Amino acid sequence: FQIFILVLVLVDIVEVELSPAGNTLNIPAGVTSVVRTAQFVAILIAVATQDDLITAINEFNVGFNREALSGDEIGGARWQWLLSIATRFSQGGLCLSVTFILIMQSVDV
Repeated sequence: FQIFILVLVLVDIVEVELSPAGNTLNIPAGVTSVVRTAQFVAILIAVATQDDLITAINEFNVGFNREALSGDEIGGARWQWLLSIATRFSQGGLCLSVTFILIMQSVDV
């Protein structure tokens, strides 16, 4: 459900046909240095607090361990583990992309 909402937001904020040449994301030019500094800090905070993306990368780095997942022979298969990591990574990446575009489209603080 969250991925569907993020895709709708992304479709709404990216205007391919209506944008000026080369500015598909509608990022304003000539904003003040205060706005650029605030955008930079906001992007750093967004990346640092994006839990789904960080968790997916960490879980992929740790690797699949069936013994750690199972209790009384009830555990996930490797494909389920990979699917959960892939969906968590895609959701986190999509959320971070939408956040980045929204931050960069701001014209004031």
